[in-house]
Amino acid sequence: MNPHMQAPSLKYLRTFQVAAQRLNFTTASQELCLSASAVAQHVRKLERQLGVVLFERRAQALRLTGAGMQLLEHVDSVLNRLELITRELRSQEQRPYIKLQAPPFFAAVVLMPNIAEFCAAHPGVELRVSTPATMLAQSSWDADVAVVVGAAASLQTHAHCLFPQTYVPACAPALQRQFGLRGDDDLHHQPLLVHHYRPDLWNQWAAERGVTPLLPRSVIRFDSMAAAVAAAEQGAGLVLMSGPLAETHFTRGTLARLSAAELSLGESYYLVTPAEQEQRAATAALVRWLTMQCARIVNPRVS
Repeated sequence: MNPHMQAPSLKYLRTFQVAAQRLNFTTASQELCLSASAVAQHVRKLERQLGVVLFERRAQALRLTGAGMQLLEHVDSVLNRLELITRELRSQEQRPYIKLQAPPFFAAVVLMPNIAEFCAAHPGVELRVSTPATMLAQSSWDADVAVVVGAAASLQTHAHCLFPQTYVPACAPALQRQFGLRGDDDLHHQPLLVHHYRPDLWNQWAAERGVTPLLPRSVIRFDSMAAAVAAAEQGAGLVLMSGPLAETHFTRGTLARLSAAELSLGESYYLVTPAEQEQRAATAALVRWLTMQCARIVNPRVS
């Protein structure tokens, strides 16, 4: 073995794993929160490090070479084992705090208005909250408790369903009045606000409603739903937002609902907790509290 040979980068191996499973750089890029060009670059660098070709690149599709199929078998095993060891080490550390990860919009609607309630009831628990721009179910987490969005089939671990995810179009009431927005056909030639990690939502909504593809007057992309919703409240344009989490905005009158229809992609909000954390009393308390908060979102009658 050449002592100067560079060991494969774990980052590149993870990129290869997802690309090999999906056989599509664009699909892999959405799961990894990278650009398609970055995924292709990672794969090329890995191929150079290993000195082999991993994919046959065709006009319409990718196909694994023999070397690629062999590597994928080992990569799955190695990365799964590494994740298990990492969790075991975290468990041994027994941190005196809980790391909670949640999407920014979920955090803004569910956590921030009510988190003082949890802290008052559990004064000995320190929370460390992070709100990555995306918390799709295929993403990787480093948390004791994580709120993620996805389909049940995409989850690789035990998860508790909090509530189904749907999407509804909305805008500031003043904008609705200004342009006379009353039905699906009125949404053409309007400024659209787009979540960077879910760029096709508007087209999917239009297709579901039988509306011709929307022709926006302009498009503004945001790296989180929270930012897109905040811009919509200021009258920047139309946003396709989480239906269950939108109700507080509609009740306050900061946003107006533009259609009774909701887009469902078969996704839900899930609560994910590593097995080694489930026995911690503080973690269990946080899980119960989050579950109750979400029950109140879905059914305001829940006390």
